[in-house]
Amino acid sequence: MGSVFIQSVDRAFKILEYISAKNSAGISEISRDLDINKSTVFGLIKTLESLGYIVKSKRDSKYLLSYKFYSLSSRSAHSMPILDVIKPYLEKLSKKYGETVHLVVGTDNSVVYIDKLDGTQSISVFTKIGAKMPLHCTGVGKAILSLRDNIQVMEYADFFGLETFTKNTITNKFKLIEEIEKIRKQGYSLDDEEAQYDLFCIAIAFKTEKEEYSISISVPKFRINEKLKKSIIEDLLEIKDSMSKYYL
Repeated sequence: MGSVFIQSVDRAFKILEYISAKNSAGISEISRDLDINKSTVFGLIKTLESLGYIVKSKRDSKYLLSYKFYSLSSRSAHSMPILDVIKPYLEKLSKKYGETVHLVVGTDNSVVYIDKLDGTQSISVFTKIGAKMPLHCTGVGKAILSLRDNIQVMEYADFFGLETFTKNTITNKFKLIEEIEKIRKQGYSLDDEEAQYDLFCIAIAFKTEKEEYSISISVPKFRINEKLKKSIIEDLLEIKDSMSKYYL
């Protein structure tokens, strides 16, 4: 019996591989680089999106792999139990502060949002499970970089670049090293409108056997104050200590 080749399946996987390699991509560039008719690309993209395997970025309208797809890979197959371990901590933070709480996993060049608890306050933070963000401009990303040595941080900066998102984004690799060393000493990271204006984030990171994770609380800039910041930092450091002992 001869082999069966289904062109639409082949094209769908080529699109997924292309998006993975580029981190994110638009319909026009996918059509051009893969030499597939734009209307065909559009149909496949919308199908993959409806199935939950890719998501559309609100920042630049490009498509990126979702965590649903990410979870199929062997790299993350061992990471899913983390949700069972960490969920009670996330829920406690959410209940106490009423602000948006995130859990992310680190990759070579980005963080992937794998859980989110929306805030109950009047203004919340728009993020999606499965979305990706660079490491250098987010609280969670910088916290994860602090788990790596300076050579790895420099390699990240040189290979992936330090894209500008706001006037506060760190775009100099030597300043990034200084920031990461500070984070290592204090045990937590801050994102003061570095990825998005009007947003302040506090994050910690920890390692398991195979993965790097970070937890953050995101607060609209106008709501943050020293008392609130100190309280959040104390709670996050307690969680970091608990996770470090749990995964020792």
